[in-house]
Amino acid sequence: MVIQMVLATDMSRHFDLLSQFETQIVRNQELRRKETAEMWLAMDDSQRRLVMQIPLKIADLGHCSLPMKQHTAWVRRLETEFFLQGDREKAAGLRASPLMDRDHAGLSAAENQVGFFRVMIIPLFRAWVEVFPACLPLLQQAEANLEHYTEAARRSKFDNMSPLSSVGNVSTASPRKSKSAFRLVLGGRKTGDGQQQRSEDV
Repeated sequence: MVIQMVLATDMSRHFDLLSQFETQIVRNQELRRKETAEMWLAMDDSQRRLVMQIPLKIADLGHCSLPMKQHTAWVRRLETEFFLQGDREKAAGLRASPLMDRDHAGLSAAENQVGFFRVMIIPLFRAWVEVFPACLPLLQQAEANLEHYTEAARRSKFDNMSPLSSVGNVSTASPRKSKSAFRLVLGGRKTGDGQQQRSEDV
């Protein structure tokens, strides 16, 4: 069980786990009519495992539901880690992995964060809140962060001076460099040319 819980945080399994949760829990009206304790007792092993895996995923991505200042501090730390890995890949004669090349827009680029929030974060949080509404503040903060990034990305289209926004040090790097970065790291999704792409934990 512990191994299954940890593996649930692998972003390459994100869409599969979210789909299972939506099918087995969110859309299960008979189960949803019960109180939380009764709901748990009525679940089978697979459903119980999902109800433990999804909040662990949310916790793993918890910085996305922090106020912008704290959230972007964590994004910067992760971006630094990514760039260091990209440096080592290039030093070994390899091509830097998506979002890990410091010569291009990284995780902190507003446009990359807009894609990440819209495709990964908001659907995950909404599904969880649908079943456990007491967690609504997490979703609300994540939506507020997305709104901030969306505005920063919009500004970047008209202002090439960048590099940081006024709140939380959000990068507004040129969209030309960050346009396809997020699309390249979506595990389990296909890009426009139909080729399966490998995933990275962003």
